[in-house]
Amino acid sequence: MHNIAYIVCSNGFGHLKRSIRISKFLIKKNINIDFFYPKKKYFKYTKKKQKNFNIINFDTGINVNNLKKKKLNELKWVRRLPSMKKYDLIISDNLVDVLELNLKTILVGNFLWFKSLSSLDSNWKNYQRSLLKKFKPRIICCKYFIPSYFSKNLKKIKVGLFQEFKKKNSSKSLLIYTGTSVSLQKLFKNLLNKKIFDDLPFKKIYLDKNIYSRKYSKKFILFNYSNKHFSDLSICFGRPSMGIIHDCLSYNVPIISFYEKDNKEMFENIKNLSKINMGLNPNNIKNAIKLIKEYSKKKNFSCFNKKCNNLEWNGDKLAADKIIEIIKKNEI
Repeated sequence: MHNIAYIVCSNGFGHLKRSIRISKFLIKKNINIDFFYPKKKYFKYTKKKQKNFNIINFDTGINVNNLKKKKLNELKWVRRLPSMKKYDLIISDNLVDVLELNLKTILVGNFLWFKSLSSLDSNWKNYQRSLLKKFKPRIICCKYFIPSYFSKNLKKIKVGLFQEFKKKNSSKSLLIYTGTSVSLQKLFKNLLNKKIFDDLPFKKIYLDKNIYSRKYSKKFILFNYSNKHFSDLSICFGRPSMGIIHDCLSYNVPIISFYEKDNKEMFENIKNLSKINMGLNPNNIKNAIKLIKEYSKKKNFSCFNKKCNNLEWNGDKLAADKIIEIIKKNEI
């Protein structure tokens, strides 16, 4: 039985969700997983353990806040790891730093932190580049969302979307989503307080937990990420992170984006989403509101293909198959 250390970035739940899905397929192939992630946050999301799946309470500390504030001690998280020599393989979603251990490693993800945010510590960015240049690692990534900056120093293993396509039941509501962006949360709360969204032509408008409040009108509902709520969506408005993109595409829900302008990851995501005709990138709130209103009336924007079932899915299973194949061939 092979042993894998799966180290997961703790910024938001997109990294966690993808990593759990891949891990489940690995476990079915008789692989033991030590999952490095904050326990409290893990059980808040999943509420249960998996067989052959040991949660190691570990937080890399890599998140937007620490990176922008240049908290260098947090950026040196690899030094806090226990000995990793007992593992046959390390999988890292999506943290380059682990390469410094010089152990068998595969990366997973569709963006790199040092390329995604401006005003980061220059020494840290240069160190990240040097690790990629030295080790030229494999990276498993969704074929539809490969950023233009993925260099020759990355050996890309391209798979489909990291989940299955789901049948959509109805389409009559709007989701407003900010994700982990504090600046976007402040902006959207301000817009909600000014009742900018109140006259949008939807009976229900779902809000993510970061901006929801009971003080808003009854048409605003806390979004719970359930099959029922996703099936109820007509469109999503907000930050196009990979987690919400995967969920929306699996329910045929297009995205009109709005995000912090210094985030290159979001820029790359919506650019690639528009290539498969499932996303638009208005340059301001006024244009975004206009597009949402137009879409709510037409329901069949020519710019949205609404045929996501034709995309390649089950990338999580293929990713696990590729990992096992690499282990067996001892190719790393």
